[in-house]
Amino acid sequence: METPLTSGEYAGRKSLTRAIPTLSLDTRMILERETEWADEAATQTLEPRIRYVYTPYRDQSNFPVFDTNRATSGLSQLFSARVYTGHDRVADQNHFTLGLTSLCFSSQTGEEKLSVTVAQRHYVDNQRVTVPGEVGRTDRESDVLGEVALRYSRQLKGALSAQYTPKVSRWQAGSASVSYQPNPGQTASLSYRYQRETF
Repeated sequence: METPLTSGEYAGRKSLTRAIPTLSLDTRMILERETEWADEAATQTLEPRIRYVYTPYRDQSNFPVFDTNRATSGLSQLFSARVYTGHDRVADQNHFTLGLTSLCFSSQTGEEKLSVTVAQRHYVDNQRVTVPGEVGRTDRESDVLGEVALRYSRQLKGALSAQYTPKVSRWQAGSASVSYQPNPGQTASLSYRYQRETF
């Protein structure tokens, strides 16, 4: 049974609706050159990328929040058009994300040998839409995020990731992992994660 809202602008209504447009422009360039990797013919790429997202502000303070939270920071989230998980809040946005990726892969098999990515988001406006208990963002730039993935052989591969905060000049988080797969269905892995305490 639906329960009508009891306070605010929408008091007495059993449902709420909203229509909020979002503009998203994503562009990238791929530059390639032939090289060698462990005496094997390989191709290296350089891929700059820019994504711009704009969502206008709409007051949603009267909408209840059930399961919406800020998305976990990561490279995929930096290039996402969504700020929150769930659908209880649609954040106002006006920002662009700059990223640079370099890949190295076998020219014969297409197997990826090395991947390096670094990205940062730059904000034009402050964020006004928030979930309860959250302080609106006022920073003009995000942390710098980077990832490195290396495949030494078909059996052995490793990965590194890091998060750096320029405004306080410190590393915020990082991780390292290595995995070994001697045979199909058999894998041994070791990983380490670091997260600086926040107050």
